[in-house]
Amino acid sequence: MQHVDGPGATVRRARNTEAVLSRIFESATGESGPVNRTAGR
Repeated sequence: MQHVDGPGATVRRARNTEAVLSRIFESATGESGPVNRTAGR
């Protein structure tokens, strides 16, 4: 087990946080944020 955070660990954590945030956003608004935005209104 490595205890030092490499770039890979940081990226993984960032992606995980992003996924969690978008899931929260989806359940809060009932829509998927970025997807809906690019779909265009």
